[in-house]
Amino acid sequence: MNELLITPTESPLGATVHGFGEAVAGAASLVGVAERVLAAVERYSLLIVPAFGSGDSLLDAVTHMLGSTGPTRPHSTITAIGCATQNWHVDESFMATIPRLTVMAAIDAPNAGGQTAFADMATAWNLLPPEEQALLANAVAVHQHGDHRPVEHRMMQVGTDGTRSLLVGAHADHIVDWPVDEGRQKLAELAATLTVHDIVHEHRWLQGDLVIWNNRTVMHRHLPWDHANQTRTMRRTLIR
Repeated sequence: MNELLITPTESPLGATVHGFGEAVAGAASLVGVAERVLAAVERYSLLIVPAFGSGDSLLDAVTHMLGSTGPTRPHSTITAIGCATQNWHVDESFMATIPRLTVMAAIDAPNAGGQTAFADMATAWNLLPPEEQALLANAVAVHQHGDHRPVEHRMMQVGTDGTRSLLVGAHADHIVDWPVDEGRQKLAELAATLTVHDIVHEHRWLQGDLVIWNNRTVMHRHLPWDHANQTRTMRRTLIR
């Protein structure tokens, strides 16, 4: 079995993975590869696989290996300034069960701009002052988007290993039992602190890059690019 070479990034979050394609191609069974990748996601929260490829069958095979049962779909983020994906968010936090992993591959990437910024929300929680943690430990936010029925999620999430993380983002509309304006101000303040603390990794996409992240403990957003003259097209799968 080919070994994966996993190297932590120089930023506070994530690791780069080499040998992923060779491990998948050379494995008699993908179970072992999947276990190693999932263990790495558990440890590093964000995995970057350079030049992996973006073909439909290849991406489908990887996402099904990691637990997805649904097809991948085109994920284009050529949108207007101010759209949700340019703000910090967790994919589909407006659903009752938040997807546990996101897998995204770059089909077309701009020459400049268009990076995705990832924020470590476990570290974000740990950086909160004790009095802020006490205030938010039992707080519940209402998440909503479009025609989806609003859902409630605790702002302090606890993983299966006991790790605590902060859940906020663009889909979080207000805080239950707080005055609406006050709750929205608090949510905005929490999101704004992500650019202040050293908890963010920015990935500059190249065509064929594959990124896998823990969608429940990592928030993300895309940065601007010249969308009038350059294309940025992603393909994404959510693993539940």
